[in-house]
Amino acid sequence: MSALPRIVCLGYSGNALEMFDHLRRVFRVAAFLDDNPDLAGHSFRDVPVLPMGALNQFDDAQVVVTFGSQRSIGVRAAVVARLGIARDRFATVLHPAAHVSSQAWIGAGTMIFPGAVVTHNARIGDHCMILPNSVVHHDVELDDHVLVGSNVTIAGHCRIGSGCYLGSASSFMNGVTVSPGSVIGMAANVIRDVPAGSVMIGNPARPLSGA
Repeated sequence: MSALPRIVCLGYSGNALEMFDHLRRVFRVAAFLDDNPDLAGHSFRDVPVLPMGALNQFDDAQVVVTFGSQRSIGVRAAVVARLGIARDRFATVLHPAAHVSSQAWIGAGTMIFPGAVVTHNARIGDHCMILPNSVVHHDVELDDHVLVGSNVTIAGHCRIGSGCYLGSASSFMNGVTVSPGSVIGMAANVIRDVPAGSVMIGNPARPLSGA
């Protein structure tokens, strides 16, 4: 039997740890890469946490971006661009407890977590994360670097722009467009298009005052 391919995780994060057991079934997890000085010398289950500059020690490894939160979603694209590595080095990670239609398209570096459902003709961009128990319905398009929180429902024909953060338990009416860089609060109910860079809360979703 051939050895499992190596992978490094960009970010020592809850997302990485949640997928760790699955990652170890299909890869040799070589390192977490994180520049947080408080993590220097840290390790998790014998996997070291190293500075981001250590990526050059793992030229044969695949890479996945595992950090993502409302605060960090805006820097993911810049971090990926700064790496300067080929797109085909980024691993696409689909948990076996997720259901992804064979007619869906999933981009490089995307992670789909247990319990998530992606139905037919959905198109998921590069470096997205779809967290547990979320549903992406037919003909939805997610651009690159979109983070979908847990228990989100995105109805058919929605368009979600690059770098958006969809808070846990938010929902999206059929056909709405959420423009790039927007943040949708937890449990918000989006029933109309969202302008770029908006912060939306409530039911129905409305702009956050002072955002």
